[in-house]
Amino acid sequence: MQRKLIAIATALALIGVSVLPALAIGVRIGGVNWSLGSLVADGKLKITEGHPEDLHVILHAEGDAEVTCSGDDDDSDDDRHSAQQRVHVTASGSTSDDDQHSAQQRVHVTASGSTIVPAGDFNHRGVGRFHVETGAPELPDGFHCGEGTPVVGFVSWSSSRLSVEDVHNVELTRQEYVCKIKHGGVNCRPKQRHDDD
Repeated sequence: MQRKLIAIATALALIGVSVLPALAIGVRIGGVNWSLGSLVADGKLKITEGHPEDLHVILHAEGDAEVTCSGDDDDSDDDRHSAQQRVHVTASGSTSDDDQHSAQQRVHVTASGSTIVPAGDFNHRGVGRFHVETGAPELPDGFHCGEGTPVVGFVSWSSSRLSVEDVHNVELTRQEYVCKIKHGGVNCRPKQRHDDD
């Protein structure tokens, strides 16, 4: 009886090991073109290992934006009611600036977007196209605009990140970019190690 259990366990282990490589998928991001409208990325995914499956492309971005406070109250002693404030927007998290009374503030807000590239959209060479853009940046809890309503205007994007996940939310690859606004458009290039220096 014990031999049968060992044989069954060994067979299941071998089947499990032989199935794992078949389930593995490798993917590469390439040919990305950037544009404004929020931040828009159009590019290609190339399957480098395994077979195509539905893939989730996620875009995170950060940059500086002008925030206008509309409908302010008449409290002229409070600088937070200035017409415009400079804020920093990022997709990497939300933290508030303690100095809410400064005309120029740096606060973190989120800006991200995602799309699905279905398995059927990959061609016979394993290439599929994607289009993804960030949604409107959200100001964090704790950001105050007096009695007014904050309106986020043009965002000068400074960096972005594209990541690809499988249907189980496992990240397969990621690429970070350094972005610059030029001539009414945006240019994002892959980030190099020395860009952090």
